[in-house]
Amino acid sequence: MSNPYGWSQPTDGQPAVYFAPPGENIRISHSADNSAPADNHFGAYRSFMDEYHYVPQHDPFARSAGTSAPFQSLAARGARPGVSMIDATILWLKNWNNFSGRASRSEYWWVRIAQLVLQVLWLAFFIGVLKMKASSPTDDVMNLLVTVVLLVTCVVTLVLSVPTLSLTVRRLHDTDHSGWYYLIQFLPFGSWLLFRALRQASDPAGFRFDDSTNRPYDIEDID
Repeated sequence: MSNPYGWSQPTDGQPAVYFAPPGENIRISHSADNSAPADNHFGAYRSFMDEYHYVPQHDPFARSAGTSAPFQSLAARGARPGVSMIDATILWLKNWNNFSGRASRSEYWWVRIAQLVLQVLWLAFFIGVLKMKASSPTDDVMNLLVTVVLLVTCVVTLVLSVPTLSLTVRRLHDTDHSGWYYLIQFLPFGSWLLFRALRQASDPAGFRFDDSTNRPYDIEDID
């Protein structure tokens, strides 16, 4: 989109519209053919953003701050940034109940990798506990330890299920899929389709899932 602001020809009998950058007031001609803007002193028209005091969450046409760089693309302007494993884990926990907005590919997969590593370590620990119990089947302490380990496993799984689900929904949003696409995994070959969607790169059309009233924590929000 090389010329985001410009003259829009009328359609279906509608008046012509001029999309002006913020802060720019323009004059248009009052002619029957709705020709391009001309300063004939007929009337001044303000840009939409100035007229209605509209401040978008992401302005895809804004220039880089403090530079004279050309207009950025939608993907470059509003995509979620790549993060490290530690930052991804922090954002995952901070956004535990946020089902709106988007999550970048690294933001999702670093969390899944961390979960996999912890699950393997916990499984190794649990197997060790079971082997110790097998060597001392009548030891009440070992029986109690097995019970505690099972309870901790169940509680942690339940507690982390909501943050993981919200992260998955935001990752689907980032690929321009509805959160309901998560249910496709229960269909034949659905798990493979869900995996393909989760590994896709960011899609600019996913901006439609952004909610300015419930913005997810981003990398700049980490203290």
